[in-house]
Amino acid sequence: MNIVAIDLGTKTGWAIARADGSIVFGTHVCKADGRKEIDGLRYARFRSLLSKLQKNIDSIDQVFFEKVESHSSTYAAQVYGGYKAILEMFCAINEIPCTGIPVGTIKKFTTGKGNADKDQMVEAVKALGFKVKDDNQADAIAILLCSKKVKS
Repeated sequence: MNIVAIDLGTKTGWAIARADGSIVFGTHVCKADGRKEIDGLRYARFRSLLSKLQKNIDSIDQVFFEKVESHSSTYAAQVYGGYKAILEMFCAINEIPCTGIPVGTIKKFTTGKGNADKDQMVEAVKALGFKVKDDNQADAIAILLCSKKVKS
């Protein structure tokens, strides 16, 4: 079973638990260059990431994402909603179950604190042996590990 975990955002963290037991992860920058490109290109870049992930494994059996219910601004909420809509559309078209896990649940599972900050999340994931480069990768791995709890 191939499971994909996504930390939705302009810097999207992703992690894949492959059927063979291996885990791969990374960060994909979706931001459009505001001076030269239209803002909608961020969503095209995110859609491209989903296609690349799908092509790199035989099939995606399940997708989990960080379900954010409170945002710092209206713009942040709109951008998140755009990414979420693209993810849900991709999953619906490809008949892939897609489940959101609340932020507090992921943080509590990973650090023991439902209000852990970015640095605490990174340190907790590194303590598990993952060599993450940023908080986006750490969040994606945390979502992936937490998904096992959600599934059972």
